[in-house]
Amino acid sequence: MGSQRGSDGTIPAPDGSGRQVKVITVDDVVAYLKAHPNFFESHAELAEALAVVPRVQGPGVIDMQQAILKRLRSEIDRLKNERTEIIANSKQNQIVQNRIQAAVISIIQATTFEKMIHVVTHELPELLDVDSSPWPSRPTPTPPSACRCAASTCWRRAPSMPPSAPTSTPPALQHRG
Repeated sequence: MGSQRGSDGTIPAPDGSGRQVKVITVDDVVAYLKAHPNFFESHAELAEALAVVPRVQGPGVIDMQQAILKRLRSEIDRLKNERTEIIANSKQNQIVQNRIQAAVISIIQATTFEKMIHVVTHELPELLDVDSSPWPSRPTPTPPSACRCAASTCWRRAPSMPPSAPTSTPPALQHRG
């Protein structure tokens, strides 16, 4: 099979298919490598196979191995930093997950409405490491016996008020009297 070059810069394909393929020139390779500066990073095995070795540098000589090593070291440093950040985020996520689990357990263990109010207003802020109350504080609650509220579910009417009654109550649970 002959390798006659056509006037359009093509030759018959080496696979014997009869199709014409463009001849790749040195200029084509140079242009491709310029357009893809990370080529040897993505194809390190090719750089190794080509035996890119350090050379005595002289005028016009570029030590590609050093350039590749510099880029690979930079990539390794970037990946190490990302790994460190991911590990730190994972640890922080575990801490938050443990806090949420403890908060849920406290809520589940509240057997009465009053205990639930206490958990929500006193324990959850501490367990979740948040401000104790987003609601404005109000005066000390009226004793249950003095409540004239018509709501049968008023927390002030509760027969067994815990000794540490909440100092602030969410608007939905406030006394209506």
